[in-house]
Amino acid sequence: MNIDEWSDALHPIINGHVPHPNFDSAYQELITAISIHRPGDIIVLSGTSGTGKTTMINKLFNSKVFKRTETNVPAIRSIFLNSDHNNQIDPKWLAKSLLSDIGNPGFVIEIGEETARLKIDLYPRKSTTDLYLTLSNEIKSKKTAFIVIDEASHLGFSPATCHNPVPLMSRLKTFAEDNQLCLILTGTHETLDMISKTTHLHRRSNNIFLKHYDIKIEQDRKNFHFFIKSFEEHIPGMASLNSQGDLSRILMKGSAGSPGFALNWITTACCKCASLGLSELSLECILAKSPSKRDVELREREAAIASQYYPSPLDESLERWNWQPSKQQSISKPDAKPHKTKRRSFASKRPRKVSAMQPPGERGV
Repeated sequence: MNIDEWSDALHPIINGHVPHPNFDSAYQELITAISIHRPGDIIVLSGTSGTGKTTMINKLFNSKVFKRTETNVPAIRSIFLNSDHNNQIDPKWLAKSLLSDIGNPGFVIEIGEETARLKIDLYPRKSTTDLYLTLSNEIKSKKTAFIVIDEASHLGFSPATCHNPVPLMSRLKTFAEDNQLCLILTGTHETLDMISKTTHLHRRSNNIFLKHYDIKIEQDRKNFHFFIKSFEEHIPGMASLNSQGDLSRILMKGSAGSPGFALNWITTACCKCASLGLSELSLECILAKSPSKRDVELREREAAIASQYYPSPLDESLERWNWQPSKQQSISKPDAKPHKTKRRSFASKRPRKVSAMQPPGERGV
């Protein structure tokens, strides 16, 4: 196979979405939470890196739920990646980013004669209050109901250079309540840790966990194996390598049960095969692109920390809350003898003889 044939084989994998059970269940729960939300609620989509959080948000915006028109923008989305070393973002930059997404750009990109792109700030001197007032007017006019934020763990605190260094996430929550909005946040366990420290944020949050696959759980091993087998029809030679499930075990252990890392591993291995002019996937190319020992340890550590935020199993939950299931006592037992009640018999008593000729005081004697 040449490079073009390898590219055609990888096209449906790279540009498409291969479903797996954890993704499908979390997406259905997310759609349900959106349909029954209240203004001011926070929906948190959390999970380890590579589980498919960004893919789920992309699928959500491509669906009919967030269908966008010129006059109606049901949801706006921002990705916060340019923060400083302390994971801090300027509130002004946040407002301008949301304005740019809703259709009122806070920045304009101009192309000059030398095709040099220059980003121009449309609101250089506006205060933070004026920017959020402008954003509030745009939200009301476009009938926006949701603000989706990727990588929400960066919304920790405002920089120390700001005049009012309050928690930026708390300010955004207040802004959402004032404008009847619902916040949808995605991030790792750091996002849950940030929200849990503030009662104002935690009491109205709904956590949806997009779990990775645990190699210690048999059902997770089976689901991950079926996820890897879905690539066999596209990649030549993969079915023979995974006939006994050996390739699935290698990919699951190296990616710590993360579908995104496993998918990237397969893609890079196929690129290696294409560069060598091979006609099918080989085990040597897979091992050549395997993650280092340090990368595996980091992913396992992140998965272990994230598992602490997952709900515990049913037996552990009942034991934790000292739940004692009520034992319903049956009223009638089939093997028990019928209970005999002692009835009073009035027929055995003799009636009093009363004679009309006797004096009143002597009647019945």
